[in-house]
Amino acid sequence: MDSRVYHRTSCAESMEGRKKMIKPQLSFSLESILKNPEVFSVCRYRIYPRTRVPKHSIAKTMHGYRVKYRFCKAQCDAAKRCIAVQYRGVGTKYGTCHLVKDVPKKKKEGRLPHVLSKKAQTLRGIKAKLYNKRRHNEKIQMKKTIKSHEEKETKQRQEVPEGALPTYLLDRETETRSKVLSNSIKQKRKEKAGKWDVPIPKVKAMSEAEVFRVVQSGKRKTWKRLVTKPCFVGEAFTRKPPKYERFIRPMALRFTKAHVTHPELKATFQLPILGVKKNPSSPLYTSLGVITKGTVLEVNVSELGLVTQGGKVVWGKYAQVTNHPENDGCINAVLLV
Repeated sequence: MDSRVYHRTSCAESMEGRKKMIKPQLSFSLESILKNPEVFSVCRYRIYPRTRVPKHSIAKTMHGYRVKYRFCKAQCDAAKRCIAVQYRGVGTKYGTCHLVKDVPKKKKEGRLPHVLSKKAQTLRGIKAKLYNKRRHNEKIQMKKTIKSHEEKETKQRQEVPEGALPTYLLDRETETRSKVLSNSIKQKRKEKAGKWDVPIPKVKAMSEAEVFRVVQSGKRKTWKRLVTKPCFVGEAFTRKPPKYERFIRPMALRFTKAHVTHPELKATFQLPILGVKKNPSSPLYTSLGVITKGTVLEVNVSELGLVTQGGKVVWGKYAQVTNHPENDGCINAVLLV
């Protein structure tokens, strides 16, 4: 038992305190609460006066406010409640407090990995596959972002002015190592690769209303999109179950061959399509294989007998669509040489 004596308020004092009790208010500043001899506690977003606490039981520290533990437990709890109006304690030894608005956010962030892990363990079937695929893509993207901000060592050659070195050292090139960001290296690689000089540099953008038509089907009337433009679908493509299919590409609009004109030979060949490299209207159209005017296709040019400088046969080359396939019923393209 603690030998210290604590002053208890008499019945008359408590009655007097009740008379002075102010009406519940929505918020108080921390300073006004600390100055007030009566301590306030929070109850469903309202503040009510509670017990008397000596002002010197609350100490202001560098990290916030804390309760001095030389007072009784009831007084300490009351003082903590006072602080909790604007600052919430984290249950540390000294009752260090943080802003109320920051605590739920931190707690939510801390719970998130556990929630995602639980979801990954409990999901079954196609939902689990789709969820794991999405998480896999998120992790890849996160790793790419981290890698792009990493620094790498590169060798840079210094230009030596004439006459600065003896003749026997002129052939040697000094190198300096420096750290550069990975994304700047990638940018330089892209610049070196250059851009394709396409026949049609600008095309009219196709809206989703033109390319897709809404189809309501099934028991739940889920919205599906029916592609209304010609598209390319690979031979190895497998349809999803109708319940989970979001985009329908009709068989009648699937093209496998294109009429490709060689600009130098001035001849046209019917070549098989290998894939859709880029649809200028949208990345979604590219992933679905939608073919519109200005789309860059990859075609099989092995029939043309094109050979590289090393003597290897060229298998695929890019070609840009020059007509409106949905109107003409065929795909006309120009080979990008």
